[in-house]
Amino acid sequence: MYERFSREHDDYYERGGGSGLGLAISKSLVELMGGSIVCQSTKGIGTVFTVALPFDVPAIKKSQNVSAVKTGSCVLNLKNRHVLLCEDNRINAVIIGNLLRTKGVITDYAENGRIGVEKARSGVYDLILMDIRMPVMDGLTAALTIRKFNSTIPIIALSANNYIEDRRKSIKTGMNAHIGKPVNTEELFSVIAHAVL
Repeated sequence: MYERFSREHDDYYERGGGSGLGLAISKSLVELMGGSIVCQSTKGIGTVFTVALPFDVPAIKKSQNVSAVKTGSCVLNLKNRHVLLCEDNRINAVIIGNLLRTKGVITDYAENGRIGVEKARSGVYDLILMDIRMPVMDGLTAALTIRKFNSTIPIIALSANNYIEDRRKSIKTGMNAHIGKPVNTEELFSVIAHAVL
């Protein structure tokens, strides 16, 4: 089934089916990342593909601070930290802002990248959470602009696009990390711990 251009029925393509490349490409990509793919299928019932990929788990630094936020072996003190949240979607901004405030974070908002750049230039922040797709100026451009006058502030990308290439683009613009949406609370605070400690 992983052979290129192979199909179960020869007439499938005639009826608008695929070209027989999907599984071959999937298997190649998995193997390029050092992983494996296994198929379990019962005709008329269903098919399950299991993909295993080897990823290293980054070590988390231990903090001497005492706080309510625990991320693995790390205890992170976020009380009175100043975070700039650049997010054009009001609902997302409220949800993320509420998560931060439960830990004592002081949050400032920017509804597009240009305002985010202006606030980053004039304000003092411990961290910037940067949405990628925003009007006026997108998050990638905003991060590049901020890096021209501030090379040290941690910037974390927030994006519904969470593929490897999307993460690479974020890092290439000078961001410290990339978090996929919808935001996972544990991941959010774990990434923040790495960024601010």
